[in-house]
Amino acid sequence: MPVYAIYDIVNDPPRAVQWPFELCARRIAETWLATREVAATLDDLRLATPFLRGCGITVESLPGREVRVSSDRGQTTVMSREAVIMTALRCLATLDAQRSTRGATRAA
Repeated sequence: MPVYAIYDIVNDPPRAVQWPFELCARRIAETWLATREVAATLDDLRLATPFLRGCGITVESLPGREVRVSSDRGQTTVMSREAVIMTALRCLATLDAQRSTRGATRAA
């Protein structure tokens, strides 16, 4: 069932896209919801890598479908491409939530 909402684009314009990953995140999420599986291509990983770097996470491809992920705090783990894409989606959701909170605070 659709939900109708009015968005005030004049007083609260949408934020500009900062990372190419933000554009493919919707496609990834829609595919995930439709198929109940997260699919991660090499192109998705290439788009997520600089975005994650901006979040303090370094990504290094390993042979096969595994990826080494390191945080700025020195924690390192090996995970699948799909897990890295999910990490990027979580980081994006966190950034959007922080921006929304700041916008709500500014409006108050």
